[in-house]
Amino acid sequence: MQKRMSTESRLSRALNDPRVLAYLYTGPALLVMALVVLYPFIYNVVISFSNLKLTHFYNWRLTGLHNYLAVLSEGSFWYFLFKTVLWTVLNLVFHVGI
Repeated sequence: MQKRMSTESRLSRALNDPRVLAYLYTGPALLVMALVVLYPFIYNVVISFSNLKLTHFYNWRLTGLHNYLAVLSEGSFWYFLFKTVLWTVLNLVFHVGI
């Protein structure tokens, strides 16, 4: 009986501590947000190193850096990258500068 009271009093003290309550309230939300953000991110990184396509959905395999080398060797990639960087710089200059 004495052990049960001490456990209940420790639990009661812990629940009255603002730091413990802050973790109890924010913990589930942080866990859900981490799963919603981390799972798709990791899944997309794995897909980027594979030959997965909509027509090749079930029997895909890892291909390494082949996809990245193919994109970096195309001339249109560098053209659109330059346009994107130019657009970003101009927007920053005019929106932040004004």
